[in-house]
Amino acid sequence: MSKARLFGIGRREMKMNKQITKDRLVIQRIIERTAEVFKVDPKHIVMGKRGGNDLMFARHTCAYLLNGKIDRESIAALLGRKSRAYYYDAIRKVRENCRRDHDFHMKVLKLTEAFGVRY
Repeated sequence: MSKARLFGIGRREMKMNKQITKDRLVIQRIIERTAEVFKVDPKHIVMGKRGGNDLMFARHTCAYLLNGKIDRESIAALLGRKSRAYYYDAIRKVRENCRRDHDFHMKVLKLTEAFGVRY
């Protein structure tokens, strides 16, 4: 008998668990890489503390990169925000800042290429 059958876990559940684990790793990688690019602590991105512009830009960029990885309501909760509208506001701000600031645009472009997010 397989280990899965011994513990009462079917093949379908095992596949679902692998998918959840894979998604969590991708989300964690996005947060850590964004924190590295913006030179902020990854904990501060998800804890919801107020911070400077770098932390705000990092949070907005994370919301932008997480689109399609998790649902929009969960993005706000993951990044320590209460409003479900946070996602839409973050996307708008990322696009506006990309038009205004070339350095910010290059950071976002580098991250979108690294994670296969369509810009």
